[in-house]
Amino acid sequence: MQNLGNYLVWPSTIICSTQRIECKSVVNKLIASIRPNPFVRWIEPIKDRYTIEEMRNLFTELGMLTSEKQAVVLYDFYTASELVQSLLLKPLEDFQNFYFFLHTDSEHRLLPTIRSRSHIIKSLPPDIKKTSQQEDIQSFSGAQLFGSTKIESGAKTKAIKVVDSVIENLRLQMNSYPQKNSLLLSSALRIRSDILYTAVSPQFAVDQLLILIEEASTIKANDNTK
Repeated sequence: MQNLGNYLVWPSTIICSTQRIECKSVVNKLIASIRPNPFVRWIEPIKDRYTIEEMRNLFTELGMLTSEKQAVVLYDFYTASELVQSLLLKPLEDFQNFYFFLHTDSEHRLLPTIRSRSHIIKSLPPDIKKTSQQEDIQSFSGAQLFGSTKIESGAKTKAIKVVDSVIENLRLQMNSYPQKNSLLLSSALRIRSDILYTAVSPQFAVDQLLILIEEASTIKANDNTK
């Protein structure tokens, strides 16, 4: 079994997988060894592929945060043209407080100049595949995702992070039970809006979302036994 900790080296890691959920499992395993854990940005192309404008806006934003350790995950980076991919070369050299994770279905779809600056994970360890498969067919529960979700009074920021984590997972798992996950995603987006723009208690809003997740998890488990 590969020791994934050996791959976590600045400036970037290329993760070869056809499934985003596997990429996410690898990233979570790698960043768990960093103390303190960096904030992770999960980026995906706005449409079918990354654009020059999208990349420039991202790197401009990151350039203002170079003193803060962060991880940046670029899903489906193989969709970027060679020109767009080349925009990543300067940030790889300059942003030394960032970990870049590039998701692709094949390393050969990325520029040689990017590959030469990166560690490449071609085959995923069995534990990663098993974990990602379980995540793909099972609904996540509140305990699995968040551990403790106690939100202090008025702590909107923490509540939003919890809801954003749910939204990210729902988008990743949309291929499994699309109808139920779509309804959950709609509820999560509504609750996020409530937290931001109404006087609802952040703790109450998060509790309501976790109840919806647990109910959906029970329904899916029952469906799997039929």
